Amino acid sequence: MTTKQHPVFDYIFNLTQPGVKLELDRIKGFMAEIGEPWQAFRSIHIAGTNGKGSTAAITAALLQAGGYRTGLFTSPHLVSPNERIRINGRMVDDMTIIRKVSHWKPLIDQYELTFFELLTALGLDVFRDEQVDFAVLETGLGGRLDATNVVNADLAVITAIDMDHTRILGDTLAKIAGEKAGIIKPERPVLAGENPPEVIDVLRHRATALAAPFQEVGERVSILSHAIQDLAQQVKVAVAGRERALVLKLLGDHQLQNLANALAALDVLGIELTDAQLATGMEQVYWPARLEILNRSPLVMYDVAHNPSGLKMLLQTLSDTGLENMVLLAGLNEKKDLTGLLRLLESWAGPCGFFAFEGHFAMPFEVLQSLGLPADRIFPNLASGLEWAERTATAGQGICVFGSHYFAPELYVHFEHPLSQLSPADQSPG
Repeated sequence: MTTKQHPVFDYIFNLTQPGVKLELDRIKGFMAEIGEPWQAFRSIHIAGTNGKGSTAAITAALLQAGGYRTGLFTSPHLVSPNERIRINGRMVDDMTIIRKVSHWKPLIDQYELTFFELLTALGLDVFRDEQVDFAVLETGLGGRLDATNVVNADLAVITAIDMDHTRILGDTLAKIAGEKAGIIKPERPVLAGENPPEVIDVLRHRATALAAPFQEVGERVSILSHAIQDLAQQVKVAVAGRERALVLKLLGDHQLQNLANALAALDVLGIELTDAQLATGMEQVYWPARLEILNRSPLVMYDVAHNPSGLKMLLQTLSDTGLENMVLLAGLNEKKDLTGLLRLLESWAGPCGFFAFEGHFAMPFEVLQSLGLPADRIFPNLASGLEWAERTATAGQGICVFGSHYFAPELYVHFEHPLSQLSPADQSPG
Protein backbone atom coordinates (compact mmCIF):
# COMPACT_ATOMS: atom_id res chain seq x y z
CA MET A 1 0.00 0.00 0.00
CA THR A 2 1.39 3.42 -0.97
CA THR A 3 1.11 6.20 1.57
CA LYS A 4 -1.49 7.97 -0.59
CA GLN A 5 -3.65 4.85 -0.21
CA HIS A 6 -3.41 5.19 3.56
CA PRO A 7 -6.86 5.63 5.13
CA VAL A 8 -5.78 8.99 6.56
CA PHE A 9 -5.78 10.48 3.06
CA ASP A 10 -9.28 9.17 2.40
CA TYR A 11 -10.31 10.72 5.69
CA ILE A 12 -8.77 14.10 4.76
CA PHE A 13 -10.50 14.30 1.39
CA ASN A 14 -13.82 13.24 2.86
CA LEU A 15 -13.71 16.42 4.96
CA THR A 16 -14.62 18.42 1.86
CA GLN A 17 -18.02 19.93 2.54
CA PRO A 18 -19.71 21.62 -0.45
CA GLY A 19 -21.53 24.76 0.59
CA VAL A 20 -19.93 24.84 4.04
CA LYS A 21 -20.39 28.15 5.82
CA LEU A 22 -17.23 30.24 5.90
CA GLU A 23 -16.36 31.12 9.48
CA LEU A 24 -13.35 31.19 11.79
CA ASP A 25 -14.85 29.62 14.93
CA ARG A 26 -13.92 26.04 13.96
CA ILE A 27 -10.29 26.75 13.08
CA LYS A 28 -9.80 29.16 16.01
CA GLY A 29 -11.07 26.56 18.45
CA PHE A 30 -8.84 23.88 16.96
CA MET A 31 -5.82 26.20 16.96
CA ALA A 32 -6.33 26.94 20.64
CA GLU A 33 -6.29 23.19 21.34
CA ILE A 34 -2.94 22.68 19.58
CA GLY A 35 -1.30 25.76 21.07
CA GLU A 36 -1.70 28.39 18.32
CA PRO A 37 1.41 27.34 16.37
CA TRP A 38 1.43 30.51 14.26
CA GLN A 39 2.77 32.44 17.25
CA ALA A 40 6.12 30.62 16.95
CA PHE A 41 7.22 32.44 13.79
CA ARG A 42 6.83 35.65 11.82
CA SER A 43 4.41 35.60 8.91
CA ILE A 44 3.44 37.38 5.72
CA HIS A 45 -0.23 36.98 4.78
CA ILE A 46 -1.22 37.40 1.12
CA ALA A 47 -4.73 37.82 -0.29
CA GLY A 48 -6.05 38.86 -3.70
CA THR A 49 -7.89 37.58 -6.76
CA ASN A 50 -4.91 37.27 -9.07
CA GLY A 51 -1.20 37.02 -8.33
CA LYS A 52 -1.29 36.00 -4.69
CA GLY A 53 0.28 32.59 -5.34
CA SER A 54 3.05 33.97 -7.53
CA THR A 55 3.71 36.76 -5.03
CA ALA A 56 3.92 34.17 -2.26
CA ALA A 57 6.30 31.94 -4.23
CA ILE A 58 8.64 34.81 -5.08
CA THR A 59 8.58 36.14 -1.52
CA ALA A 60 9.38 32.73 -0.05
CA ALA A 61 12.24 32.11 -2.50
CA LEU A 62 13.81 35.49 -1.68
CA LEU A 63 13.49 34.96 2.07
CA GLN A 64 15.14 31.57 1.75
CA ALA A 65 17.98 33.06 -0.29
CA GLY A 66 18.42 35.66 2.42
CA GLY A 67 19.18 32.92 4.94
CA TYR A 68 15.75 32.68 6.57
CA ARG A 69 14.20 29.27 7.14
CA THR A 70 10.93 29.75 5.29
CA GLY A 71 7.57 28.03 5.24
CA LEU A 72 5.21 28.45 2.29
CA PHE A 73 1.50 27.63 2.41
CA THR A 74 -0.44 27.79 -0.87
CA SER A 75 -3.54 26.38 -2.53
CA PRO A 76 -4.85 24.60 -4.45
CA HIS A 77 -2.55 21.68 -5.15
CA LEU A 78 -2.01 20.21 -8.59
CA VAL A 79 -1.19 16.56 -7.85
CA SER A 80 -0.83 16.04 -4.10
CA PRO A 81 -1.89 18.05 -1.01
CA ASN A 82 1.75 17.94 0.16
CA GLU A 83 2.44 20.69 -2.40
CA ARG A 84 0.54 23.15 -0.22
CA ILE A 85 3.06 22.95 2.65
CA ARG A 86 6.73 23.60 1.90
CA ILE A 87 9.77 24.31 4.04
CA ASN A 88 12.64 25.92 2.13
CA GLY A 89 11.07 24.59 -1.06
CA ARG A 90 10.69 21.01 0.23
CA MET A 91 7.19 19.56 0.42
CA VAL A 92 5.96 18.08 3.69
CA ASP A 93 6.24 14.28 3.61
CA ASP A 94 3.33 11.84 3.71
CA MET A 95 4.25 10.34 7.06
CA THR A 96 4.14 13.73 8.80
CA ILE A 97 0.61 14.24 7.52
CA ILE A 98 -0.43 10.72 8.51
CA ARG A 99 1.08 11.04 11.99
CA LYS A 100 -0.46 14.41 12.78
CA VAL A 101 -3.92 13.68 11.40
CA SER A 102 -4.08 10.30 13.15
CA HIS A 103 -3.23 12.00 16.45
CA TRP A 104 -5.65 14.87 15.88
CA LYS A 105 -8.62 12.88 14.58
CA PRO A 106 -10.81 13.20 17.72
CA LEU A 107 -10.26 16.97 17.72
CA ILE A 108 -10.85 17.25 13.98
CA ASP A 109 -14.18 15.47 14.40
CA GLN A 110 -15.05 17.54 17.45
CA TYR A 111 -14.53 20.84 15.63
CA GLU A 112 -15.86 19.49 12.31
CA LEU A 113 -12.94 20.90 10.36
CA THR A 114 -13.16 21.19 6.61
CA PHE A 115 -10.46 19.97 4.23
CA PHE A 116 -8.96 23.44 3.85
CA GLU A 117 -9.09 24.19 7.56
CA LEU A 118 -7.24 20.97 8.33
CA LEU A 119 -4.56 21.66 5.71
CA THR A 120 -4.14 25.16 7.15
CA ALA A 121 -3.68 23.75 10.65
CA LEU A 122 -1.22 21.16 9.32
CA GLY A 123 0.81 23.83 7.58
CA LEU A 124 1.05 26.09 10.61
CA ASP A 125 1.90 23.20 12.94
CA VAL A 126 4.57 21.83 10.58
CA PHE A 127 6.10 25.31 10.33
CA ARG A 128 6.32 25.43 14.14
CA ASP A 129 7.90 21.96 14.26
CA GLU A 130 10.40 22.97 11.57
CA GLN A 131 11.24 26.17 13.46
CA VAL A 132 10.80 28.42 10.45
CA ASP A 133 11.76 32.07 10.76
CA PHE A 134 9.03 33.20 8.37
CA ALA A 135 5.87 31.66 6.96
CA VAL A 136 4.40 33.03 3.75
CA LEU A 137 0.69 32.27 3.73
CA GLU A 138 -1.63 32.50 0.73
CA THR A 139 -5.34 32.76 1.47
CA GLY A 140 -7.61 30.18 -0.06
CA LEU A 141 -10.79 32.21 -0.67
CA GLY A 142 -11.42 35.81 0.25
CA GLY A 143 -9.61 36.81 3.40
CA ARG A 144 -11.86 37.90 6.25
CA LEU A 145 -13.27 34.42 6.87
CA ASP A 146 -10.46 32.39 5.30
CA ALA A 147 -8.93 29.78 7.62
CA THR A 148 -5.47 31.33 7.22
CA ASN A 149 -6.82 34.48 8.88
CA VAL A 150 -6.28 33.02 12.33
CA VAL A 151 -2.74 34.41 12.21
CA ASN A 152 -1.75 37.87 13.38
CA ALA A 153 0.65 38.39 10.50
CA ASP A 154 3.58 40.80 10.59
CA LEU A 155 2.56 42.06 7.16
CA ALA A 156 -0.53 41.84 4.97
CA VAL A 157 -0.13 41.99 1.20
CA ILE A 158 -3.18 42.41 -1.02
CA THR A 159 -2.55 41.72 -4.70
CA ALA A 160 -4.71 42.50 -7.75
CA ILE A 161 -8.44 42.24 -7.07
CA ASP A 162 -10.96 41.32 -9.75
CA MET A 163 -14.43 39.83 -10.11
CA ASP A 164 -14.33 36.18 -9.05
CA HIS A 165 -16.27 34.01 -6.58
CA THR A 166 -18.94 36.71 -6.69
CA ARG A 167 -21.61 34.48 -5.15
CA ILE A 168 -19.48 34.22 -2.00
CA LEU A 169 -17.44 37.43 -1.87
CA GLY A 170 -19.83 39.97 -3.39
CA ASP A 171 -20.88 41.29 -6.77
CA THR A 172 -18.79 44.47 -6.89
CA LEU A 173 -15.07 45.18 -6.68
CA ALA A 174 -15.65 47.18 -3.51
CA LYS A 175 -17.41 44.28 -1.79
CA ILE A 176 -14.70 41.82 -2.84
CA ALA A 177 -12.02 44.25 -1.67
CA GLY A 178 -13.78 44.45 1.69
CA GLU A 179 -13.47 40.68 2.09
CA LYS A 180 -9.79 40.70 1.10
CA ALA A 181 -9.17 43.61 3.50
CA GLY A 182 -10.21 41.30 6.32
CA ILE A 183 -6.59 40.10 6.62
CA ILE A 184 -5.45 43.58 7.72
CA LYS A 185 -4.55 43.51 11.41
CA PRO A 186 -4.43 46.36 13.93
CA GLU A 187 -1.18 48.35 13.82
CA ARG A 188 0.42 45.84 11.40
CA PRO A 189 1.63 47.15 8.02
CA VAL A 190 -0.31 46.46 4.84
CA LEU A 191 0.80 46.67 1.21
CA ALA A 192 -1.63 47.07 -1.68
CA GLY A 193 -0.65 45.91 -5.14
CA GLU A 194 -1.75 47.58 -8.37
CA ASN A 195 -5.53 48.04 -8.19
CA PRO A 196 -8.31 50.40 -9.34
CA PRO A 197 -8.97 53.48 -7.13
CA GLU A 198 -12.21 52.01 -5.76
CA VAL A 199 -10.28 49.01 -4.43
CA ILE A 200 -7.48 51.14 -2.98
CA ASP A 201 -10.05 53.31 -1.23
CA VAL A 202 -11.60 50.29 0.51
CA LEU A 203 -8.22 48.92 1.59
CA ARG A 204 -6.97 52.30 2.79
CA HIS A 205 -10.16 52.92 4.76
CA ARG A 206 -9.87 49.56 6.51
CA ALA A 207 -6.20 50.13 7.31
CA THR A 208 -6.90 53.59 8.71
CA ALA A 209 -9.67 52.20 10.94
CA LEU A 210 -7.16 49.70 12.39
CA ALA A 211 -4.22 52.13 12.62
CA ALA A 212 -2.37 49.84 10.22
CA PRO A 213 0.39 51.60 8.24
CA PHE A 214 -0.75 51.52 4.61
CA GLN A 215 1.28 51.82 1.42
CA GLU A 216 0.82 50.99 -2.23
CA VAL A 217 3.54 48.79 -3.67
CA GLY A 218 4.35 51.41 -6.28
CA GLU A 219 5.47 53.79 -3.55
CA ARG A 220 8.35 51.43 -2.70
CA VAL A 221 9.17 49.52 -5.89
CA SER A 222 9.31 50.67 -9.52
CA ILE A 223 9.82 48.50 -12.59
CA LEU A 224 12.33 50.49 -14.67
CA SER A 225 12.64 48.21 -17.69
CA HIS A 226 12.09 44.64 -18.79
CA ALA A 227 12.82 42.52 -21.83
CA ILE A 228 12.17 38.90 -22.72
CA GLN A 229 15.14 36.67 -23.44
CA ASP A 230 15.03 32.86 -23.72
CA LEU A 231 11.49 32.80 -22.29
CA ALA A 232 12.49 34.71 -19.14
CA GLN A 233 12.25 38.37 -18.18
CA GLN A 234 15.35 40.54 -17.75
CA VAL A 235 14.18 43.14 -15.27
CA LYS A 236 15.58 46.33 -13.79
CA VAL A 237 13.83 47.53 -10.66
CA ALA A 238 14.24 50.28 -8.11
CA VAL A 239 13.60 49.26 -4.52
CA ALA A 240 13.45 52.25 -2.18
CA GLY A 241 15.46 54.15 -4.80
CA ARG A 242 18.16 51.51 -5.29
CA GLU A 243 18.41 49.96 -8.76
CA ARG A 244 18.66 46.18 -9.04
CA ALA A 245 18.93 43.87 -12.06
CA LEU A 246 17.45 40.38 -12.00
CA VAL A 247 16.00 37.55 -14.06
CA LEU A 248 12.37 36.55 -13.55
CA LYS A 249 11.44 33.13 -14.91
CA LEU A 250 7.72 33.90 -14.73
CA LEU A 251 6.39 35.53 -17.90
CA GLY A 252 3.93 38.40 -18.23
CA ASP A 253 3.53 42.00 -17.15
CA HIS A 254 1.33 40.80 -14.28
CA GLN A 255 4.30 38.80 -12.96
CA LEU A 256 6.33 42.01 -12.88
CA GLN A 257 3.71 43.38 -10.49
CA ASN A 258 3.90 40.20 -8.41
CA LEU A 259 7.68 40.59 -8.29
CA ALA A 260 7.21 44.19 -7.13
CA ASN A 261 4.79 42.95 -4.44
CA ALA A 262 7.42 40.54 -3.11
CA LEU A 263 10.28 43.06 -3.18
CA ALA A 264 8.12 45.65 -1.43
CA ALA A 265 7.17 43.12 1.24
CA LEU A 266 10.80 42.43 2.09
CA ASP A 267 11.54 46.17 2.07
CA VAL A 268 8.72 46.90 4.53
CA LEU A 269 10.11 44.22 6.85
CA GLY A 270 13.60 45.69 6.62
CA ILE A 271 15.09 42.69 4.81
CA GLU A 272 17.79 43.64 2.32
CA LEU A 273 19.39 41.05 0.05
CA THR A 274 22.82 41.24 -1.53
CA ASP A 275 23.01 41.02 -5.31
CA ALA A 276 24.18 37.40 -4.99
CA GLN A 277 21.29 36.52 -2.66
CA LEU A 278 18.82 38.22 -4.96
CA ALA A 279 20.13 36.28 -7.96
CA THR A 280 19.96 33.01 -6.02
CA GLY A 281 16.43 33.72 -4.86
CA MET A 282 15.20 34.53 -8.34
CA GLU A 283 16.74 31.34 -9.68
CA GLN A 284 14.88 29.36 -6.99
CA VAL A 285 11.46 30.84 -7.81
CA TYR A 286 9.16 28.00 -8.79
CA TRP A 287 5.45 28.41 -9.31
CA PRO A 288 4.00 25.64 -11.49
CA ALA A 289 1.17 25.98 -14.01
CA ARG A 290 1.75 29.69 -14.64
CA LEU A 291 2.89 29.58 -18.25
CA GLU A 292 5.06 26.71 -17.10
CA ILE A 293 7.26 25.23 -19.82
CA LEU A 294 6.56 21.49 -20.03
CA ASN A 295 8.53 20.89 -23.22
CA ARG A 296 10.85 23.08 -25.29
CA SER A 297 10.90 21.28 -28.63
CA PRO A 298 8.13 21.55 -29.56
CA LEU A 299 7.27 24.27 -27.07
CA VAL A 300 4.43 23.23 -24.75
CA MET A 301 3.24 25.45 -21.90
CA TYR A 302 0.61 25.08 -19.16
CA ASP A 303 -1.34 27.83 -17.43
CA VAL A 304 -4.23 27.70 -14.97
CA ALA A 305 -6.00 30.76 -16.41
CA HIS A 306 -9.62 29.83 -15.69
CA ASN A 307 -11.52 33.14 -15.50
CA PRO A 308 -11.74 36.03 -18.00
CA SER A 309 -9.21 38.22 -16.21
CA GLY A 310 -6.70 35.36 -16.04
CA LEU A 311 -7.25 34.43 -19.69
CA LYS A 312 -6.89 38.05 -20.78
CA MET A 313 -3.49 38.20 -19.06
CA LEU A 314 -2.47 34.86 -20.59
CA LEU A 315 -3.33 35.91 -24.14
CA GLN A 316 -1.61 39.25 -23.71
CA THR A 317 1.52 37.57 -22.34
CA LEU A 318 1.67 35.09 -25.21
CA SER A 319 1.34 37.94 -27.70
CA ASP A 320 3.99 40.03 -25.95
CA THR A 321 6.33 37.04 -25.98
CA GLY A 322 5.97 36.56 -29.73
CA LEU A 323 3.73 33.51 -29.37
CA GLU A 324 0.58 35.06 -30.81
CA ASN A 325 -0.10 32.08 -33.12
CA MET A 326 0.16 29.33 -30.51
CA VAL A 327 -2.26 26.43 -30.60
CA LEU A 328 -4.49 26.77 -27.53
CA LEU A 329 -6.04 23.75 -25.81
CA ALA A 330 -8.62 24.50 -23.10
CA GLY A 331 -9.98 22.37 -20.27
CA LEU A 332 -12.70 24.52 -18.72
CA ASN A 333 -14.52 24.74 -15.40
CA GLU A 334 -18.28 24.87 -15.82
CA LYS A 335 -18.63 27.20 -12.81
CA LYS A 336 -16.67 30.01 -14.46
CA ASP A 337 -17.77 32.78 -16.83
CA LEU A 338 -17.83 30.71 -20.02
CA THR A 339 -19.30 33.51 -22.13
CA GLY A 340 -16.47 35.85 -21.15
CA LEU A 341 -13.85 33.19 -21.83
CA LEU A 342 -15.18 32.32 -25.27
CA ARG A 343 -15.49 36.00 -26.20
CA LEU A 344 -11.80 36.50 -25.46
CA LEU A 345 -10.81 33.44 -27.49
CA GLU A 346 -12.65 34.71 -30.57
CA SER A 347 -9.86 37.21 -31.22
CA TRP A 348 -7.01 34.69 -30.92
CA ALA A 349 -5.06 34.30 -34.18
CA GLY A 350 -4.12 30.66 -33.71
CA PRO A 351 -6.36 27.58 -33.53
CA CYS A 352 -8.09 26.67 -30.27
CA GLY A 353 -9.41 23.30 -29.15
CA PHE A 354 -11.43 22.21 -26.12
CA PHE A 355 -11.36 18.98 -24.15
CA ALA A 356 -13.37 17.32 -21.40
CA PHE A 357 -11.67 15.88 -18.33
CA GLU A 358 -12.43 14.23 -15.00
CA GLY A 359 -12.52 16.45 -11.92
CA HIS A 360 -14.57 18.85 -9.82
CA PHE A 361 -16.73 21.20 -11.92
CA ALA A 362 -15.22 19.90 -15.19
CA MET A 363 -17.27 20.79 -18.25
CA PRO A 364 -18.70 17.55 -19.67
CA PHE A 365 -18.11 16.59 -23.30
CA GLU A 366 -21.84 16.85 -24.02
CA VAL A 367 -21.89 20.47 -22.79
CA LEU A 368 -18.90 21.34 -24.98
CA GLN A 369 -20.78 19.88 -27.94
CA SER A 370 -23.76 22.14 -27.21
CA LEU A 371 -21.80 25.41 -27.33
CA GLY A 372 -21.69 25.75 -31.10
CA LEU A 373 -17.93 25.20 -31.24
CA PRO A 374 -16.39 23.53 -34.32
CA ALA A 375 -16.99 19.80 -33.93
CA ASP A 376 -13.46 18.94 -35.06
CA ARG A 377 -12.00 20.98 -32.19
CA ILE A 378 -13.90 19.34 -29.33
CA PHE A 379 -12.31 16.31 -27.68
CA PRO A 380 -13.59 13.79 -25.12
CA ASN A 381 -10.33 13.79 -23.13
CA LEU A 382 -6.94 15.44 -22.73
CA ALA A 383 -5.05 12.76 -24.66
CA SER A 384 -7.09 13.24 -27.84
CA GLY A 385 -6.85 17.01 -27.44
CA LEU A 386 -3.08 16.86 -27.17
CA GLU A 387 -2.90 14.59 -30.20
CA TRP A 388 -4.80 17.23 -32.22
CA ALA A 389 -2.68 20.07 -30.85
CA GLU A 390 0.59 18.30 -31.64
CA ARG A 391 -0.63 17.50 -35.13
CA THR A 392 -1.85 21.06 -35.68
CA ALA A 393 1.14 22.97 -34.34
CA THR A 394 3.61 23.90 -37.05
CA ALA A 395 7.32 24.49 -36.50
CA GLY A 396 7.85 27.30 -34.02
CA GLN A 397 4.14 27.65 -33.26
CA GLY A 398 3.95 25.77 -29.98
CA ILE A 399 1.05 24.70 -27.74
CA CYS A 400 -0.45 26.26 -24.63
CA VAL A 401 -2.75 24.07 -22.52
CA PHE A 402 -4.82 26.14 -20.12
CA GLY A 403 -7.79 26.10 -17.76
CA SER A 404 -8.49 24.05 -14.66
CA HIS A 405 -5.83 22.72 -12.30
CA TYR A 406 -7.74 19.44 -11.99
CA PHE A 407 -6.28 17.94 -15.16
CA ALA A 408 -2.70 18.74 -14.07
CA PRO A 409 -1.88 15.18 -12.89
CA GLU A 410 -2.71 13.69 -16.30
CA LEU A 411 -0.91 16.46 -18.15
CA TYR A 412 2.20 16.12 -15.98
CA VAL A 413 2.33 12.35 -16.51
CA HIS A 414 2.16 12.90 -20.27
CA PHE A 415 5.25 15.13 -20.16
CA GLU A 416 7.07 13.19 -17.39
CA HIS A 417 7.02 16.25 -15.14
CA PRO A 418 8.75 15.89 -11.72
CA LEU A 419 5.38 16.36 -9.95
CA SER A 420 4.10 13.29 -11.78
CA GLN A 421 6.42 11.24 -9.56
CA LEU A 422 4.26 12.06 -6.54
CA SER A 423 1.68 9.52 -5.50
CA PRO A 424 -1.52 10.96 -6.97
CA ALA A 425 -4.23 11.79 -4.47
CA ASP A 426 -7.84 12.75 -4.91
CA GLN A 427 -8.36 16.43 -5.69
CA SER A 428 -10.40 18.76 -3.58
CA PRO A 429 -11.87 22.14 -4.45
CA GLY A 430 -10.81 23.43 -1.02
